[in-house]
Amino acid sequence: MADRRHACRWPFLLLAALLCNPVLATAAWFTNDAQDAARAYEAGDFETAAAGFDDAYRRGVAQYRGGQYEQAAASFERVTREEVKGDATYNLGNARYQTGDYQGAVEAYEAVIEADPAHEDARHNLALAMAQLGVVAEETREEAQEEQKEEQEEEDQGDQPQEQEQQGDQQQEQQEQQESGDQQQEEQQEGGEQQKEEQQQGGEQQEEQQSGGESEEEQEGESGSEGEQG
Repeated sequence: MADRRHACRWPFLLLAALLCNPVLATAAWFTNDAQDAARAYEAGDFETAAAGFDDAYRRGVAQYRGGQYEQAAASFERVTREEVKGDATYNLGNARYQTGDYQGAVEAYEAVIEADPAHEDARHNLALAMAQLGVVAEETREEAQEEQKEEQEEEDQGDQPQEQEQQGDQQQEQQEQQESGDQQQEEQQEGGEQQKEEQQQGGEQQEEQQSGGESEEEQEGESGSEGEQG
C-alpha cells in the first residue's frame, strides 16, 4: 500500500487524493441515477458523471477529473460529510491551485495540515503553492516597474513638444529682437547718411556764399580802378 501511494503521489502530485483515495470503486454504492453516473465516471465520461452525482464530493471529483477546476472547487467547498471532509479540503486546495488561486490553495492546504500534521502530500503541495505565490509576486513587481517605466516615458514624450514649443518661442523672440536691432541699425545708418548729406549741402552753400563775396569784392575793386582812371 505504501508503494502504491508513493507511485501515485509523484506522477500525479496534485491528483493524489483523487487517484489514491478511490471513492467510486464500485457501482454498488449508488442507486438509480447515481449508478449511471458511476458507470460514466468509470468510462471516463466525467462531465456526464458530474451531472449525475448528487453528492458534492463525488461531483467535485468527477469535475476535477474532467478539468472543470472552478466547478470542482465550488463542489468541494460544499462538502459536509465528515468522512470525506479532509479529502475534500485537500482537493479544494488542488482545484484552486489549478485555477491559479495560489493563496486559496495555501489556505486549504494549511487547513488540512492543521487537522492532520502528518499529511505529507498537503505539505508538499503547500510548498509548491507558496513558491508560485513568490513567482506571482515577482511578476507583479516587474509588471508594476514596467508600467511605471512606460508612464514615465509617456510623460517625457508629452513634455518634449512643450519644451520644443518653448524653445521655438524663444528662438522667434530672439529673431524678432535681432530684426528689431537690424532695423534700428538701418535707421541709424540712414540718419547718418542724411546728416552727412545735410552737412555736405551746408558746405556747398557756404562755398557759394564765399564765392559770392569774392565776386562782389572783385566788382568793387574794378569800380574803384575805373574811378581812378577817369
